[in-house]
This record gives sequence, C-alpha cells and structure tokens, in this order.
Amino acid sequence: MSHLAASAAHTDTVLIVDDTPANLGVVVDSLEARGIRVLVALDGVEALERAAFSQPDLILLDVKMPGIDGFETCRRLKRDERTRDIAVIFMTSLTGNEDRVEGFSAGGVDYVTKPLRIDETLARVGVHLELRAMHKQLLAQNRQLLAEVAVRKETEAALSQARDDLERRVALRTEELARANANLQAQIDERRRADARLQASEARFRAIVETSPVPLCITSMPEGHILYTNEPLRELFGMDEGMSANIADFYADPSEREHVIRHLRTEGSLRNAEV
Repeated sequence: MSHLAASAAHTDTVLIVDDTPANLGVVVDSLEARGIRVLVALDGVEALERAAFSQPDLILLDVKMPGIDGFETCRRLKRDERTRDIAVIFMTSLTGNEDRVEGFSAGGVDYVTKPLRIDETLARVGVHLELRAMHKQLLAQNRQLLAEVAVRKETEAALSQARDDLERRVALRTEELARANANLQAQIDERRRADARLQASEARFRAIVETSPVPLCITSMPEGHILYTNEPLRELFGMDEGMSANIADFYADPSEREHVIRHLRTEGSLRNAEV
C-alpha cells in the first residue's frame, strides 16, 4: 500500500487555499479519487477560519493571493494554538532561494511549484499525510503513556499509604504486645514473690510446730483425717511420720469417739455455712 493510500484509509482532510481554485481541478479530483476529503478557501482570511474550524490534516497554500499572502497566512496559522501543528505545503511559481527560505521560516514543511505536476504533488501530499498520521499516533500514545503513568503513581501512592498504615498497625500491635508481656511478667514476678512468701511462711510454721514441746496435729474437716503431726505427738502415740490415722482413733471410749466425730462434723458444717 502506498503512503497516500495508507493515509487515505484514515479519512484525511486537505485544505487547498488558492484565489483561482479552478486551476487546481485536476489536483482536487485526484485527491478525492483517493478518498481524501478536500476543502477550499479563496484567500488567507478564509483559510484561517476554515483551518481553525475544520482542523484539516494538511494545507496546500498558494503564496500569491489578494489580501494577506501565503507567507503571512502561514505565520498566523502557526501562532494559533488550534492550527499550529497542521502541516503547510506552499504552492508557488517563485523559484528563488530567498522565497523558499522565507516559506520555511514562516512555518511551511514543503513546497510544490506551479504549474503543479500531479504525480509530484500527490507524492508530497501522501508523505506529509503519513507524517501527520504518525504524529497523531505518537500524541495518542503519549497521552496513553501519561495516563498509565498517572495510574501507576496513584497505585504506588495507594500502596505506600497501605504500607504506612500496616506499619503503624504493626507498631501499635507491637506496643500492645510489649505492654501485655510486661504486665504478664509483672504478674509472674508477683506470683513468684507470693509463692516465696508462702513457702517462707510455711517454713516458719513448720519450724515453730516442729520445735514446740506441745503435741500438735492438723486434721481435715469434717472427716477428722490427720494430715500432719509434730514430733512430740508422734512420740506420745508412737506414730511414724506419714502414718494414716483419724483423730477419733486416739479415744478408746466409744462414746468419746462418737462425741469427737459429731463435734468435727458440726464444725465442718458451720465452716461450710460461713463460706
């Protein structure tokens, strides 16, 4: 596919600016035959208006026209933000280098000489239409890239915020765990101190009981089972340490034994009632 045909597939628009467009009938017919939309303006002022409104892809601009000439028309096109990116090809019968330099300085991208040679004109138009299409594609890709970059920045910002939130939650949780661990350690230490005090108290009690000359024992309520005896009591009754016995066994008289058992049961019931 040729450059001209490839560009025409995108429904390109060409604006021809000439005060005698009838002289360009063959060019117009050739462009339209290739599916290109052709617009016509008769002078520079109309060209500026039609270019701003229609946004053509390419302008074929005659140099010599009544009113403002082609060079000034091109300068005004390039000063207008709406039309500055539209490629301009000058149509001129001037062949001097100074005219060509002025045309390029005004913002033109190419020129064709009058009388126009159809093949050359179509070839140049095709090249610049293709360049225009590539330029539009690059702009679209650039916009898409900018949009993707914006989305990526938003995503990165969201991820950064999520990471910061997670780090804050982890820090708070770490502080909570540290406080809980400190409280637990304090409870453990207090429990150890309480156990130590209890052991010390039991040791003092055992030392007092064991060194007492009075026979002593500890029994369960209300059963009367002997849980502990000191040395004087064991010697008095000839008991071995750890020997299983009941306080009622120390009473030979059955009536006394029964009285002791009732007393133990009564004391146990009262204590349970108090609890």
